[in-house]
Amino acid sequence: MAAYKDLTKEELLELKSGLQAQFEEVKARGLKLDMSRGKPAAAQLNLSMEMMNILNSGTDLVCEDGVDCRNYGGLDGIAEAKQLLADAGYPDGFDVDMTVSDLDMEGILLTDLAQKVKDDLSQIGINVNIKTEAWAAGYGDEYRNGTLGFTVMYWGVDYSDPNVQLEFLPGGVVGQRAGWTAEKDPELAAMYQEAMEATDDTARADVLGKIQDAMYEDGPFIVIAQAPAHIAHSTRLAGVDIFDSYTIDLTEINVK
Repeated sequence: MAAYKDLTKEELLELKSGLQAQFEEVKARGLKLDMSRGKPAAAQLNLSMEMMNILNSGTDLVCEDGVDCRNYGGLDGIAEAKQLLADAGYPDGFDVDMTVSDLDMEGILLTDLAQKVKDDLSQIGINVNIKTEAWAAGYGDEYRNGTLGFTVMYWGVDYSDPNVQLEFLPGGVVGQRAGWTAEKDPELAAMYQEAMEATDDTARADVLGKIQDAMYEDGPFIVIAQAPAHIAHSTRLAGVDIFDSYTIDLTEINVK
């Protein structure tokens, strides 16, 4: 097709007429496309609800030097974070390798997330050396065998129940991939069985809450991103909902 600038007025009008007809045909379908997050189902919004329990209006968010951590800025990093390094014996920071796979998470490259981690840690003196390795070239085996010391990885739920996250506990399948054996935290590891055996909803919620608090306090995993998801569907379809485990259950979709 020739460039628009090379077309005559008549050719442009003819092209416009054809495009207008296509537009009217699509418009006549009555589609209502809402790309905002959390629609048509609130399931993906509910994924982050427990994060709301970490901070509240009474949490102290001001650094010792008076900087309000709710705001942007602080190019030199947070003084308390640097002090944590000094207390750990690394007052001048340290170098660390991060091996990252060439995979993506819902369109977000893991290498991009790794760069963000590198930039953030550089503010407190930790120099991250990113090493990219293809999944098929050995990264996958190293990840499953628990021989990677530092990495960025994505995870998708296997079934729709909070117990699916128990594998991140010490001694769990994912926990051992981070070298977190049951012997390193026997008390937390014991909560695995406690959660699995709980049948009362209140008791189950209580032990899962304790597990979450303990893992936030002292664990090898840090959640840094939740990938957004958008779907669009015709108003003629019913039962189109987002599920954590398999995105969309095709068996629930029906034509009205």
